Amino acid sequence: MAEKISQADRDRRRERLIALRAGGMHWHLIVEAEVREGFPRRSLSAVRMEYERAMGTRKKEAAAHAEYDPTLEDERLDLLQRANEQVLRGAQTGRCVTCGRAPDPELVMKATNVLLRVAERRARLKGLDLGKKGAAAPAAEADPVDVIKKRIGLSIVR
Repeated sequence: MAEKISQADRDRRRERLIALRAGGMHWHLIVEAEVREGFPRRSLSAVRMEYERAMGTRKKEAAAHAEYDPTLEDERLDLLQRANEQVLRGAQTGRCVTCGRAPDPELVMKATNVLLRVAERRARLKGLDLGKKGAAAPAAEADPVDVIKKRIGLSIVR
């Protein structure tokens, strides 16, 4: 028979589940962590279903507060950027500060690619992606000589 747990404990377990999964922890390790924290043992499928339910609820809440999403997305991009900058530094120098592996040119390229994608995503988020179709290019400052030539009817040759 399943043990009854309070709503507060259920909420605490759900938040912990989301945090552990966001940190990259595998499902079976999450189950073990819950048991160590004093919660009753659950099956992997029950943990997955709870996670999917919690994420569905979070997505609905996020949709209700859409004006806050850019800030959350920016924070997430900051985390990705810092992590990949650390990997890039380690891959370019003697040893990776995270895992201790030797310099790796392929890893440098992968980390650089991720950093580029993060920068592109940040530009889209902030409306700075001027090279995209439909985006307005910044107004270039006109050369005063060209303005005068145009006024008096001379052609502008470059």
